Amino acid sequence: MTATAVNATSTTGNPDVQILIDGKAIPWQEVFGQLQLFGKLRPFIQDIASQRILMQEVAARNDLEVDPVELDQRILEFREKKNLSEEEALRVWLQQEQIDYQGFRSRLYFGLKVSKLKQLIAEPDVQREFETRSDSFERVELSYLVSPSFETAQNLGQQLHSGTTSFEALAAQVTLNGEYKVKAPAAPVRRSWLPKELQEVLQSASPLELHGPLAVGEQWMVFRLERMIPANLDERLKRQLTDELFNRWLRGKLSGLHIRLSENSESD
Repeated sequence: MTATAVNATSTTGNPDVQILIDGKAIPWQEVFGQLQLFGKLRPFIQDIASQRILMQEVAARNDLEVDPVELDQRILEFREKKNLSEEEALRVWLQQEQIDYQGFRSRLYFGLKVSKLKQLIAEPDVQREFETRSDSFERVELSYLVSPSFETAQNLGQQLHSGTTSFEALAAQVTLNGEYKVKAPAAPVRRSWLPKELQEVLQSASPLELHGPLAVGEQWMVFRLERMIPANLDERLKRQLTDELFNRWLRGKLSGLHIRLSENSESD
């Protein structure tokens, strides 16, 4: 049994929409009160404002046309991804979403328009954003050991410096007491994802240099930079930057809005 339902055939412009929980209507004042109590009112309102901005922007532009074939392909991809290829599965999903098939098509149609809007707004600045931040997108490959004990890290670091042991040899040893952990080498990782303390040392580090012990959080680290992998604007990073630039644009639009709650039906 579904405990929560929206008592409306269409929520668009319907002042009689209600939220029903176990058959009981929840007043909107109570809904807002609960959102406020649990600290979710502000993000809820920001989501509404963001969607309003997108709807107005899409409606105001004539360069976001969606071809019917493009929409049909998007619907097919969505159904395959969500395991909704079978008509019965789609029917159940539509019921859960409280929409009919036309509402489903409209949702994906609007999504395609927003995707086109995102490309038009953000894509021209992607290359410049990448060049400005290229250092942070570099990847590094490290061999390292970490230990909660400064003495352990210092002792092993001295052995590494003198050549009496290696990261590979330490990694082959099993430490049952948790004195230290070793990666030799670790998988390449984006430099900007590393702890700040480590990023600062890497700014001037050269390949095959040994560093440490370095305090990283509550651990002590000894590491060697194996190689620095230059940043590459591949499709994954391009999508990331496009999303970031578009969200930055949207936040700028939001910051220009005056938003307040009113206890009556007056509008700003």
